[in-house]
Amino acid sequence: MLARTAEVGAALASDVRVSVLLVIDRALRIRFAAGSRWARAGLDPATLAGRALTEIVPRTLHDAVLPHYEAVFAGETRRFTSSYDEDYRNTVVPIPCDDGAIAGALALAFDDSEELRAERAARQELARRL
Repeated sequence: MLARTAEVGAALASDVRVSVLLVIDRALRIRFAAGSRWARAGLDPATLAGRALTEIVPRTLHDAVLPHYEAVFAGETRRFTSSYDEDYRNTVVPIPCDDGAIAGALALAFDDSEELRAERAARQELARRL
């Protein structure tokens, strides 16, 4: 199930401007990583596979971020913000198996950078005109 989700994640990452996309297993190990944030940090996302989530989430964010993954593994979808060097909007969803068990999590994070704010403003202006 996680491999199929990683394939979908790769397709999603190529079409959607996402800062961070992760497929995480229940042991909090990264199974797949993509997104623009890794290049800005000087990391190849392919090198993150197999690493623990706790290794890449800044230690100062562990208490705020990691409990969301526990909730996701219990079947909840979580949306939250986090701040490190920028503000991020995060969505973490469970990856269910065919039998309903939760295999892992798909995490998406979007930074609220100036570029995203400009895109949002352009969409709002277009909607106002229509």
